[in-house]
Amino acid sequence: MNILLILTGGTIACKTVNSTMEPAPENALDILRMYRAENPYCDINFIIEQPFTILSENYTAEAYNMLIDFISEIKASDYDGIIITHGSDTLSYTSALIGMLMRNTDIPIMITAADYPLDNQCSNGLSNFSACVEFIRKKLSGGIFTVYGEKNKPVVYLSTRICEADPLNDRFSPFGDGVIAEFENGSLKNFNTALAEKLKNQRHSDNFFISKPVIKNDVLLIKNYPNQNFNFYNISGAKAVVIYMYHSATACTTGKNTNICRFIEKCNSEKIPVYLASFKHRKEKYATSSEIEKYNAAKLFNISKECAYIKALLAFNQCGLSPDYVMNSDIYFESDNSLSGE
Repeated sequence: MNILLILTGGTIACKTVNSTMEPAPENALDILRMYRAENPYCDINFIIEQPFTILSENYTAEAYNMLIDFISEIKASDYDGIIITHGSDTLSYTSALIGMLMRNTDIPIMITAADYPLDNQCSNGLSNFSACVEFIRKKLSGGIFTVYGEKNKPVVYLSTRICEADPLNDRFSPFGDGVIAEFENGSLKNFNTALAEKLKNQRHSDNFFISKPVIKNDVLLIKNYPNQNFNFYNISGAKAVVIYMYHSATACTTGKNTNICRFIEKCNSEKIPVYLASFKHRKEKYATSSEIEKYNAAKLFNISKECAYIKALLAFNQCGLSPDYVMNSDIYFESDNSLSGE
């Protein structure tokens, strides 16, 4: 069995020196050394690639483009599976990007990270990595997945259905029906057969994008919060604005500087498209939602903050497809409706 191991840095490639965690290229292979030490009779052939080594919070347009350039050259059919190591801070964003760009894969592509460097006995890095290998070895499902969980309790998420970790417990959460498997102490504990069947039956056999996206930092993501002053946002040069609203698909519609409708009008006047997420397919709605719908902004339904942003970033940095077509398409199960049957 051949597994391509792509090392990109993050905590899983860090060592701690004088209380500072810093990744280094030579540290990145520690995860494989630890796995082989724990599984001395494993006959898997790991093919190692290391395009760059960074902390994931330092992902800029340049880093995304390096990653896109690298994965666009991969011939997935040469391998039984692919594992990509990454940092945890922006794990959910890169997971969304890889899912949308590599949606036509037949093999499992696993993205994983760690909460502590591997030299810390509390680290979940080895158990997360081992779950990736086991998922591939068992040939549980083709597709793009993200693996992260408590030490010895890894969870396997669909890559476009994982939401960033909470800052207290450092735990990720699924968006809708996002968990396909759970492991415990090295063994498969739960497997979502229904989700696996849906992924198999609805598999995308083609690449979505006609041209390779070249990312720029020209999409503005705004998350609603109380007493928000929209005048603080400089939209000059933005190709698009994504506003992630409250869970009820609401936002403030009163006040001079706090009124989202006035902000949408400002974007309209500068011909900057606005996308609002995440709406629900419900007949009943709040008065604020009805007021917002009177203005020229596109609605995105049942989508995570990460996927809404990454989709816009890809939509407005590619050629061949209209951005609106990209934004209104389900690229890789990022809309909860795409798996629920709605």
